[in-house]
Amino acid sequence: MKIASWNVNSLKMRAEYLHIWLEKNDVDIILLQEIKTTDDKFPVSFFQEVGYRSYYYGQKSYNGVAILSKMTLENVVKGLDGYLEEEKRFISAQLGDFVFASVYVPNGKSPEDPAFKIKLSFLEKLKNHLVGIPKPNTVVGGDFNVAVRDIDVWDPVYLDGSICFHSSERQRMQAILDSGFVDSFAKTHPDKQSFSWWDYRDGAFHKNHGMRLDYILVSENLSDRIVSSSIDRESRKKAGELKPSDHSPVLIEIRER
Repeated sequence: MKIASWNVNSLKMRAEYLHIWLEKNDVDIILLQEIKTTDDKFPVSFFQEVGYRSYYYGQKSYNGVAILSKMTLENVVKGLDGYLEEEKRFISAQLGDFVFASVYVPNGKSPEDPAFKIKLSFLEKLKNHLVGIPKPNTVVGGDFNVAVRDIDVWDPVYLDGSICFHSSERQRMQAILDSGFVDSFAKTHPDKQSFSWWDYRDGAFHKNHGMRLDYILVSENLSDRIVSSSIDRESRKKAGELKPSDHSPVLIEIRER
């Protein structure tokens, strides 16, 4: 089973490129974040053309998450209990004894901003929700807006204490991992530095001044079934006139049995 996760930073801007990417990358399920479109405008038929069913939880201009799947999914859950209803940041669905979730964690703006406390609260609520999922095989992909390890940022000394690399959010992200989840990329590439996000400004992508903010987490029982894990940095380089997202897709392959 091949699974991908991608913060597309506007489905309207990236739908055509995503369509091309799906044709070239034979993934079974892709978890999308920051789709920035309302449910009534989600391009269902557009993705049906390449064989995907769509499950979505969107809002105008901001946030929004979705799951595209070659298989029919059931028991769709939208939103986290106790979190802001107007912000669409979580969706999950079931396939047999698997649960797949797409997550878009708030950025938090800066550690001094009130939005930072909201981010920390979201991470707490996310952990509690994931722990409560009864199915044995859980796959959670998304833009977590947190780099956990020093190797996950281009300069850990310079960035220490800044947004997405502050100790408070790193601790809460680690708490999610400690609750029974495995970071698939870190599991398969423990010593490899590779990023999934680069700022559009200051030539960050070409300088490789990035962070690994995008993850596919799997429940611990799936850990030994991870065949491969990767970050498709090339997709950003090859977007050309289609304008890339500031995030690259992350992918894993797992054995179903």
